[in-house]
Amino acid sequence: MERPLDAEIFETEINTMWFEESGILCSIEKPVTLTVENFSTAFAVMQRITKGKRFCLMNDLQTVSAPDKEVRDLITRLMLTAVIAQALITPSMFSKMIANIYLALKKQPFPIRMFNTEREARVWLKQFLEKTNAK
Repeated sequence: MERPLDAEIFETEINTMWFEESGILCSIEKPVTLTVENFSTAFAVMQRITKGKRFCLMNDLQTVSAPDKEVRDLITRLMLTAVIAQALITPSMFSKMIANIYLALKKQPFPIRMFNTEREARVWLKQFLEKTNAK
């Protein structure tokens, strides 16, 4: 996923984010260890970007590592309040393996799916944006 030239970019310790007019919050994850502190900070930025409204999230996971249980539980708890649907993008078999293990162990309270490409992820997220905008 490439950063757009015309969007406001938000940098945190763990990711680079921007919010598209379509309603998708895009996030390119950085190769750092997730902690309660750095994820909480990034989540606060997400909330500021989206003005506290629920959003569809598209994550580029090419460089992500598996968080520990405490961080995974925090992610699930915070994201429950904010995310409509989440698309995870990675061509890496290792990242897919980590994500699939996590998803198998912990059922998510919102739709979440893995994709090889950004295009596939956008098509899938579009259905949730249409449902949300129809309300």
